[in-house]
Amino acid sequence: MELVRDGWRLEKQGHGWYLYCPCPERGVIMVASTPKNPEGHARAIERQAARRPDRHALDARPRPRKG
Repeated sequence: MELVRDGWRLEKQGHGWYLYCPCPERGVIMVASTPKNPEGHARAIERQAARRPDRHALDARPRPRKG
């Protein structure tokens, strides 16, 4: 998973999974374990992650953008 390689933490909590951004604002994205539309859910996760800051406090490298 590309986000995990970029420093995001993936944790199971209750019935779902959560991605935690390493940036100072500590953004959280909920990841459904069995989404009705997996491709659409993956795109939504990518869109949410793209709205997070470009620079992370952990390594100060810009996060690569697709496109």
